[in-house]
Formats: sequence, structure tokens, C-alpha cells
Amino acid sequence: MTNKKFDLVASIRRSTIKQKVLEQVFEPKTPTDLKKVIGIHRESISRALLSLEKQGLVTCKNPNQPNFRYYQISKKGKKMLLQLNKK
Repeated sequence: MTNKKFDLVASIRRSTIKQKVLEQVFEPKTPTDLKKVIGIHRESISRALLSLEKQGLVTCKNPNQPNFRYYQISKKGKKMLLQLNKK
């Protein structure tokens, strides 16, 4: 694993919110949907989603919408989850 990948894995492992969000977006979901499932503030979920999107781990399915944006895990995100779940 390259240093860049280690940095990415560490970034996700440091944040239980990011990891929980990543695990829940196999189907497109809004931050409000995720709030109901995960049970934490929507603002925290939105920040996690923006960070995950910047890292290429999730994609916004309707980026031109100001509200009710849907996010889904990317191929890179799926690979990352496999890395995180290896023991």
C-alpha cells in the first residue's frame, strides 16, 4: 500500500462518522436520510460527506441541487471499505 493510501485509510479510521457514512451510502442517500440511520447531527454528516467527496470516496448524484443532495459510494470508496474491514 502506498503512503497516499495509508493516509486515506488513516483519515477514515480517525473519524467514526466518516466510516459510518461510507458504510451507509451503497444506495444514494441524503444527509437527512443518513441522520435517521446513524443518529448524529446532519451538519456532522454533511461535513463528512464533503470530505469523503473531496477524497473521491463518494459522489454527489445531483450536484446542481441546492438541497436534498444524494450521495453514493464510489468504486474507490468500496475499495477503501474493503481495506478498512480487513483484519
